[in-house]
Amino acid sequence: MANSLGLNDDQERVLAEIIKADGADFSVLVSVAGLDPSVDFRAADLRGVDFGHSDLDGFDFSDADLSGCRFDRASLKGAIFMNNRDEGTVWPRPPSERRLSRAVLRATTDSELHSFQREALSKIVAALVKGIERPVVLMPPGTGRTSLLEALLSELDNRDMLGVALVYAPTQSSVEQLRHRFSYRFGSDAVARSNFKDTEAPFDARVIVAGISSLRTETSQYSPTPTFGDVTHIFIFDSVPTSSRLHYLTSRYPGVQIVSFTGSRLTAEVHRAPLIQGGEIVFDLSYGQAVRAELLTPAEIHGYPSLGSVEHAEDEEMRLIVSEVLEVLRRMPIDAVGGIVCRNTASVRKLAHALHDGIGNHPRSRSGIQRVVQHTSPSADESLVRAALDLPGTVLLMNDVVASNFDWAVLDYAIVLDRLRSPEHLAFVRRRPGRKQGLQVIDYMQNFDWIGPGRGWIGSVPTPG
Repeated sequence: MANSLGLNDDQERVLAEIIKADGADFSVLVSVAGLDPSVDFRAADLRGVDFGHSDLDGFDFSDADLSGCRFDRASLKGAIFMNNRDEGTVWPRPPSERRLSRAVLRATTDSELHSFQREALSKIVAALVKGIERPVVLMPPGTGRTSLLEALLSELDNRDMLGVALVYAPTQSSVEQLRHRFSYRFGSDAVARSNFKDTEAPFDARVIVAGISSLRTETSQYSPTPTFGDVTHIFIFDSVPTSSRLHYLTSRYPGVQIVSFTGSRLTAEVHRAPLIQGGEIVFDLSYGQAVRAELLTPAEIHGYPSLGSVEHAEDEEMRLIVSEVLEVLRRMPIDAVGGIVCRNTASVRKLAHALHDGIGNHPRSRSGIQRVVQHTSPSADESLVRAALDLPGTVLLMNDVVASNFDWAVLDYAIVLDRLRSPEHLAFVRRRPGRKQGLQVIDYMQNFDWIGPGRGWIGSVPTPG
């Protein structure tokens, strides 16, 4: 390390001790580093530092930039603060407002909300103040639901309405994404991830994130005693709760308000009923409104007759399917990246093997495909998938489970070989600045016949042809 960083022996030893103490409070790291707290932090740039539970007695922060820092759990007795910048800094609440020294959820960075998000925030808070037990928020994916939830948590905490919040996400990868994002916004010790094997949350946790599948709905599991104490609100994010899961939650957490964030499929009431599950819609943003607000972009959909089932295709039928897929890929730009949706993992593997063989019979420079990557687990490392998609000519093969929660805005085209659970995720994708062309969807299973004028969506979406 000394050779690579140009450190002498003493500096290398100090650096090794700091690395060994990773995760310790700020005051501990200062001691390990041999710094003088009464001198070394004057006029220092300390932006974004989380001081945790540090005892800051004797620290002099005169003229320091403390923007975005967290002091809400630290002991400030004996610390000196003069002429500081503190935009976005979280300071301790007065004792009369403090809740057992739990972390506060005041975001350390500002979040700019769209006008419709501010409207949604106001209506959700009003519904909770009014005592509505099951507020439902209908917003399409890609319209800022996570930012809205962050702002809602901060607002409820500032109003002293929030104890501990449980947030349920649809997949394990989305659980991790929410946990990382909330940790960045509110501080790592304010957020916990749970698989509900633990009997209680960490003492400081204000937000507990879990997968919706972790809810056990057997009758024998019902209990009027909450698993986690001080739970005041439950948020079900990007998922439609089943009646059994709702019954479980209301049995386990009696009187706790449950807010659902999801996207409506159709505007007809007969199709909305399963989404509401006895709740009350307090905010409804349609896909048409999201497109007009330039948050979403309609896909360019092209419908073709079915090629048959990949899963059950015999050799000759499989050759026809592969030939058709390769013909589509040859029409794609050489630097395009795309996805193919199959029924299940077995179909993905079968098609991947057949595509590899088919590609070998065509010059790669003409096929529009350089590599085939399989993505069949919702809990897979998204960073590896994104790394593959950064390479031109990548084709991502997915099963329907993964496809139903995939961010299609990162792709140039999609080939659909199965009936989709959530076709609206492909019909309307998150807007990407600078994209000259919308997502190209080549649909072989008539997933989008319901899109068009007079069908509850927007008339500007191309119908299959």
